[in-house]
Amino acid sequence: MHMASFTFGSLLILAALSSACTLNTTTNPDGSVTVTGKAKTRFVLDQKPTRESAPYTGQPIIIENDGVNPSLGEGVVVRGDANAAKVTATSDIVAYADDAERDNANKALREAADSFKITDEGGAIVVRCKHSSQNYGTASQAGTGCQNLVITVPSGTTSKPVSVSAKTGVGSVKVSGIVGSVTAEAQGAGDVDVSVSPTQGSTVDVRSQFDATLRLPASFAADRIILVGSKIDAGAFPGLKSGEGFGAAGTGAKLITVTADKDIGDVVLARQ
Repeated sequence: MHMASFTFGSLLILAALSSACTLNTTTNPDGSVTVTGKAKTRFVLDQKPTRESAPYTGQPIIIENDGVNPSLGEGVVVRGDANAAKVTATSDIVAYADDAERDNANKALREAADSFKITDEGGAIVVRCKHSSQNYGTASQAGTGCQNLVITVPSGTTSKPVSVSAKTGVGSVKVSGIVGSVTAEAQGAGDVDVSVSPTQGSTVDVRSQFDATLRLPASFAADRIILVGSKIDAGAFPGLKSGEGFGAAGTGAKLITVTADKDIGDVVLARQ
């Protein structure tokens, strides 16, 4: 891996690469900088942990994943299940480090695994996975945590909707099978794809720095819809316009917002 003659803006790229590679920089006689990197090894906890909540009684469900840099596979996947009586979660626990630093990787893996919990906080069910508490040799904080975090939640019904919030620092977010309200956000590199059946008075908020896709029933309604992105495709719902409502007022979602990066992110509204 080589990068040469980079500008200040390239420092953002180097920050991301540092989790996947051990980087060395050399200043050339002409003042340019050459960066060389040795790829790190992806260490994975041998036993894939599973967590579960107490019986679900209608609480909001909140998912917070620090994410792993670099992102491989999915960041967060949320699946609604009509038969689910609890919130359950499973994930790969990973750490990137130089191949010879297995001991340091193991320290980071243990801390990330210990942070992976489902708790009851303020009347909400919270699924949380963090980075390790510090760098261990070449095992950096940003390169540790949960990858392919899969959460199964009760899907909800029209009479008993659910409220799900899923956010990840790095990686994609996919949410499906939900009846009710959804907040889904990829705070770093990663797309967001949400399929939800909004209920009366519900809210849907989808945010991505890359692409954002929202899948809705053919007969959905919303009092107001806001769409922001470099390109917007709402052709699946003729007549739908950003800033306006859709369908019969007061019968569906209170507000639907889908936001992607204004320069590179596409927004798509699709039918389920």
